[in-house]
Amino acid sequence: MDLFAPGYGSPSGKSPGDSPERLLAQAIAATRASDAGTAVDLLQRASWLAPHGSPLLVRCLAWTRLARIGRYAQWPDGCGALTPEMEAREPWLETAQLDEDRLARAYQAAAQANAADLGLDLDAGVIVKVMADLPRSQYTLRSAVTAGSTSADLDELLAFVTGKLPEVRAALADEPGLNPVTALVCRAMATLCREAGKDERAAELLAEAAERCRSDPHAFVLAELMRGDWAAAIRTSPLLLDHWPVLSLSAYTDHADAPVLPGRRIRPDLAEQAYATAERALGFASERDVVAQRLRAALKLRRAYLARLAGDGEAVLALASEAAELAREAGDQGLRWTAWTHRALAAIAVGAPLDPADVHDLAKWAHGPGSLSLAEGLGALCSQEGHHAARAGHYERAAGCHRLAREIHGALGYAGNEAQSVTDLGMLRLWIGDRAGAQVTLAEAATLFEADIRRRPALALRESIRLVGILILHLRLLDTPGGDPGAVLRTADRIRSAMAGLPPLSDDAALIAMDEVDDGPRQAMAGVEDSLSPNLDELLGAWVLTRTAEDALEGAAVHVPTLRAVAALARGDAREAGEQFAAAMLAADAAGPEQRDLHRAYVLGWRREWSRAAAAYRVHRSRGGTGSRVLDTIGAAPDPAATRTRADEHELAAVHFTRFRAHDDAEIELRALRGLLGEDWWRRSLEPWTALEVEAETARGLAAAARAAGRGPGVGFGRAVGFYREALRAIELVRGGVRDDSARRSLADAHVVSRIRFGAARCLLEAGEAARAEDSARADALAEEAFLVGEQSRARAFLDLLESRRATGRAEIPALAGWRAATAEVALLQHLAAARLAAGEPPDPRVEKRFAQAEERLTGLERELARDRPALWRALDARAEPLGAPAAARLLPRDTLLVSYLLRDERLLVWAIGPAGLLVSRALDVRGVDGLVRAVRNACANGGDPAGPAAELAAVLLAPVHDALAAHRNVLLVPSGALHSLPFGVLPWRGAPLAAQRTLSVLPGAGALAFLRPIRPETFADGRLLAVGDPACMRYPDAAGEPGRHARRLPASGLEASLIARRFPGEAEALLGREATRDAVLAAAADASVVHLATHARLDEASPLSSAVLFSDGESLSVAELAGVTLRADLVVLSACRTGQGGVSPGDDVQGLLSGVLAAGAGAAVVTLWPVHDLPTALFMTDFHRRLRTAGSVPEALRRTQEVFRRRGPAQHRRAVVRLLAETAGTEDARLAEARAAVAAKDPEHWNLVDLMGHPRTWAAFVAVAVPEG
Repeated sequence: MDLFAPGYGSPSGKSPGDSPERLLAQAIAATRASDAGTAVDLLQRASWLAPHGSPLLVRCLAWTRLARIGRYAQWPDGCGALTPEMEAREPWLETAQLDEDRLARAYQAAAQANAADLGLDLDAGVIVKVMADLPRSQYTLRSAVTAGSTSADLDELLAFVTGKLPEVRAALADEPGLNPVTALVCRAMATLCREAGKDERAAELLAEAAERCRSDPHAFVLAELMRGDWAAAIRTSPLLLDHWPVLSLSAYTDHADAPVLPGRRIRPDLAEQAYATAERALGFASERDVVAQRLRAALKLRRAYLARLAGDGEAVLALASEAAELAREAGDQGLRWTAWTHRALAAIAVGAPLDPADVHDLAKWAHGPGSLSLAEGLGALCSQEGHHAARAGHYERAAGCHRLAREIHGALGYAGNEAQSVTDLGMLRLWIGDRAGAQVTLAEAATLFEADIRRRPALALRESIRLVGILILHLRLLDTPGGDPGAVLRTADRIRSAMAGLPPLSDDAALIAMDEVDDGPRQAMAGVEDSLSPNLDELLGAWVLTRTAEDALEGAAVHVPTLRAVAALARGDAREAGEQFAAAMLAADAAGPEQRDLHRAYVLGWRREWSRAAAAYRVHRSRGGTGSRVLDTIGAAPDPAATRTRADEHELAAVHFTRFRAHDDAEIELRALRGLLGEDWWRRSLEPWTALEVEAETARGLAAAARAAGRGPGVGFGRAVGFYREALRAIELVRGGVRDDSARRSLADAHVVSRIRFGAARCLLEAGEAARAEDSARADALAEEAFLVGEQSRARAFLDLLESRRATGRAEIPALAGWRAATAEVALLQHLAAARLAAGEPPDPRVEKRFAQAEERLTGLERELARDRPALWRALDARAEPLGAPAAARLLPRDTLLVSYLLRDERLLVWAIGPAGLLVSRALDVRGVDGLVRAVRNACANGGDPAGPAAELAAVLLAPVHDALAAHRNVLLVPSGALHSLPFGVLPWRGAPLAAQRTLSVLPGAGALAFLRPIRPETFADGRLLAVGDPACMRYPDAAGEPGRHARRLPASGLEASLIARRFPGEAEALLGREATRDAVLAAAADASVVHLATHARLDEASPLSSAVLFSDGESLSVAELAGVTLRADLVVLSACRTGQGGVSPGDDVQGLLSGVLAAGAGAAVVTLWPVHDLPTALFMTDFHRRLRTAGSVPEALRRTQEVFRRRGPAQHRRAVVRLLAETAGTEDARLAEARAAVAAKDPEHWNLVDLMGHPRTWAAFVAVAVPEG
């Protein structure tokens, strides 16, 4: 029996010259080369040609069974594997059973014809009972070890799977001529003994195998490779990187590696000795010896693995590449693709590029001549390597491995496995605190699972289990305060739909099943069941998921109308809010008794019915935690786990009572918590900042109540301030990457950080107000500290946005991409350390070492960013100290007032700072500000009357700083939240719009005073202007999976850009029409002192980094890309729609195109709050640029233009249009001439629009982001 047949060449088809003997020889060679698909095809043809009752037919059918296993059920190291994905695609088990029945009949026919002999028995027996059964037996033992089976169970299972192999070995032992076959049996027995932990017996059998085949160098080398593998890999095999790449029922594939059996340790020295012995045995083989070449390739791959153990990534890359090439030349495709995968993983580890075409070649081989299961196993190996890298703290390596796994499974067409890989990536993002990225990724995974269920009903059960688990996690990520109720509802509907695929199982049946589930070895001995049929574990998993999903759906039924009510309140729609709250209460009343009062408290809390919410929660509290109360009553000393459970109950109750402003109840819970864990209980929390926030808010609430009751001006505020300071310190330790033992925590969520900072600022202001009567100096110090805390949250807004990862998908600049990768790695290591801390485990020295290395790398990248891109680094630097009130006062130009607002949950914090210092600091309770802002903005944008809501807002926003406004000519406004979209200039103040009496400018934060530059006269005389207008063929970029659409032409913007360029006293360039490409604009803007972009813009509130300015031929420039550009311009004018607005960042502030412009280094900017028609914009902007040269500052030039437009009548506006057309006449530019003709040909309705340019619709839309001249 030739187990090492030569190359088989190409299949010869069904030509008359084909013989079954030749086809069998080719099939054997194909099987040994892992070309199992070709082998099966050849063997089927050989079986049809072989005579009935002949030994040849028996041999063909025996090899067919082995080839089918190689094609459908074998991992790269030879271990068996039968996955649901494979069986749903290829129901080969039924076919294999038919083959086995046919083999039995063929053998019986051969025996009846007296054609069966010892040689046939030997061949068929070894192929079927040794080679074909070994993979499945190996898998059974490996699974039992992973499941934690006892030594006795493994002994019993080993005896079962070994079967009659010892008898076969004994029968063959006395026949020297059969030594190669005996050696094969010994190697198989040794493999099984090794898997069962019988290492000494395995070594004896392997030594016997090596001794019996010393005259056969090929077989001897195989024995030595096996001996080396055992020393190098203590769990599985070097071919699997010692991982156990299981594709499980769970959608998340991160399962712990197979346990290390007692007495095993990695011995690279012994492995190298064995490999060196094998290399010497191959030393005399000819280069034309194909089998020797394959063994050399296998040896190279083992050496690559040893280099991996030594940490030599470059050597791994080189050796794996050599192994892949040797295997390819020798025709061993299975080994070639295994080596390619090792090389790809090594390339990911060292940052080398990958060729995506190789993945498609792998899939083409697997579906054609090769092995589908081997390719699937390589994808699973990539996933497991990703988990291994994540547990070691290598974020980019882990993400790269999961992406490669996805590519492999996607190319193979295995949608379920692809969805698993996407889920793995989503969970990795969740580990580093990237909730937004995790949401997007998990939603994509769910979509893949849903599509797979529809396409392949055979997998409905398994895929539904995976799908429901993902959707529940996704729902939890979505269902947050301020979340999108539509997204929550859609996810809930998807959960409901997916649950239809889960099998029903009653609670009583589940309890019975739990008692019967633990008999793994005996189940294995009963034989392999159909992997598509639900087993007991799957049914129990479905039952648990069903219960969890029912709870999630019950909560969603309450939360969706509640979120809608909150959104309605923000719009100022009280009627809609009332209806939605009523619907939410009905859903809460319909909930089960366990959670009913909790849901009621949730709704009442959002309705701000604090006492009723607290009362409902007390009822809920009385129903839960009975075990804790019993232990408290009897004075029992619970074990640590029980203590932790009780502590968690008290902490959760304190959180809810604090939210419902029942501070006395919260203090009771906290006292119990302190009694269990000590006064510093919060140090044991995975997120100490939230624990400290509960302490702080409870103390603040009690202090405020005491002050209101007249029990003292500031009793208890000191304790609250102390807790908030500690919470802020904990946050900065983690988010700033400070090297400190207490920083070993998970990353703080940006929304949580924003909430804590606001609470701290509010508490400091309240403490200052309470102390003012007795100590005004301390009160001022607390107000200044509050201002500093508020500025910290603004300074992090753009960084939080970048960390959210919801970008355009286009490549970032290398420096920014590298910084983000290094930041993610530090975050991952923090998560790993936090997980160990939460589990009560000591620090892992390897993680600590990796943390130091990652932090050093991050520090180096930050130095490079600060040096090469200072403006971008200012937007990213988490450790920079924000600008405090005294420093801001020193930077203010004379006669200038800074008014800073922080708005959150109907609470408003206000500071006013002049050159002399802090003038005003207030903490106010306000109602309906968001709705009033929306009313003012909509009235202005749509031509309505904003007077009513504007007056209400003025009473809220301007009245607290009235005296300060009266004393200063220039006003710098720092908005927050909804105030970013407010045209402050229309607010009435002393009988006229504020813009008519004060020169206004808006800043993203007080820190902007340090880098915004006042425009100088030399900017015009010696500067360079770039004006862009009327780009051709503009197209909005794709968004949220929807294709982009064409944007209408802006003919007047061409006139605008042309005239601005013509009037500029220095050098000027106008890019119009098709010249206004993205690359041309970026190239020209690099050295321009003034950049004017008159084009469309796209605002993406859901993904602010994707907001973009449009250019010709469908090109655009997003915020994410703009942040990587270096601008030296003193002024950037974004004369496009809504360039001053944006989406809400994870830190709850508004970010958009303006953020990108400032991060790129602009000294000042002019932006718009709502869409303005191109003709009024052209008139406004040409007037603004004309006044800019004499006004002395950007805000003053803008104020003068606004005042002119506000005071002009319709006739004057029409004359301005005529002048615009006249000044742009006579040009030879065809595009400009077209634009001029298009403007002149407008219909009467268009001219009516011109007549209304005195309305705030035009003049109030434009906002200056600049500082006045000092």
